[in-house]
Amino acid sequence: MESGDTGGVTVHSAILIKAKERYLTGGHEPGWKAVPTNDPEVQDAANHAVKSIQKRSNSLSPYELLEVLLAKAKVIEDYARFELLVKLRRGIKEEKFRVEVNKYIEGKFFLNQFEQDHS
Repeated sequence: MESGDTGGVTVHSAILIKAKERYLTGGHEPGWKAVPTNDPEVQDAANHAVKSIQKRSNSLSPYELLEVLLAKAKVIEDYARFELLVKLRRGIKEEKFRVEVNKYIEGKFFLNQFEQDHS
């Protein structure tokens, strides 16, 4: 194999394989798994959600990610789905949101849904 040759495995499929290995335990049925809130993939998904919420907001004050409070993930076909509870700041106000973010095999994120959490 030449340097950089992955034996027919593309970078994109390698990402999916890594995601499956990382978020699913061997031999178990796919489903939601708790993941560390400080995991880089979780942080990237949370940051994407904040940017997407900001774009949809008519507020002049930008949202700032304070903390990922809870994180779950599952792999569905060719993408990973994250369900997160995030704490955001907008101006002096702190708010919690439940967000659902997909990460596709090519590395792009998409915010599926979000709602303010009043707990």
